[in-house]
Amino acid sequence: MPLDAEGGFWRLAPDWVSRGPYAPPTPDVLKAALTGLQGLQRRLEPMTSPARHAPQLEPVPHPGCGTCSAASTARARAHMAGNAADVTQATDTIRQHPHEREDEC
Repeated sequence: MPLDAEGGFWRLAPDWVSRGPYAPPTPDVLKAALTGLQGLQRRLEPMTSPARHAPQLEPVPHPGCGTCSAASTARARAHMAGNAADVTQATDTIRQHPHEREDEC
């Protein structure tokens, strides 16, 4: 049954919702509604706009590297503790640590 069929929409509304009759909206009521919707739009825009600077993906530790493994563990603990500074430090260690030769790890 479509919602606009007799009583269809109102079956979804609680009993305390007025079923009418409704007066046509006045210009003042329409202006107030528009102002409220525009304010809501301004508050929601930062949440729906694309990020200006997308976060970088975290580097993956090099397999078998002790330095990377320790930094990865420290980074996971920092994430769990909500410590952004330590997350950044551990991420930088993994990103900047050389892996040209296996014996440098």
